[in-house]
Amino acid sequence: MSEENAAAFGLAEVYLTFQGATEPHHEPITTSQAGWSLFKRYFDEHMDTYEAFRMILLDQSRRPKGIFCVGKGGVCGALVDPRLIFAAALKSLSTGLVFAHNHPSGSHCPSRRDLELTERLVKIGELHEIAVLDHLILSRNGYFSFADEGLI
Repeated sequence: MSEENAAAFGLAEVYLTFQGATEPHHEPITTSQAGWSLFKRYFDEHMDTYEAFRMILLDQSRRPKGIFCVGKGGVCGALVDPRLIFAAALKSLSTGLVFAHNHPSGSHCPSRRDLELTERLVKIGELHEIAVLDHLILSRNGYFSFADEGLI
């Protein structure tokens, strides 16, 4: 159906596209250290200032397809909408996800909200057959990995 026909029926036509690189440029993410190394550069300029939540979208070989900023917030939190996360994952035909957010305080300890959100994202991922492989909490001095601690 053309856009004109869709408009005539009072509906917007939805297009789903993802333009990926033709050749993978990164090694597979198989450890929390590999995730930390890739994420770190995206958090460096605001690591101590405000919280942000990002995800790396992975193919079946765990190679990064792209990175997506889910939300930015203030000193104490960032808004994270699972609908945006899984819209991006489905649109890019990703089969795995690695999440990361920073704690401007420098603490690596997950909050109750962090634990609940991660559990919720894992469950939603299972429904869509998209594996949530890790969730990292970053600070200038290192990171906490939910996968390394057996929480995923």
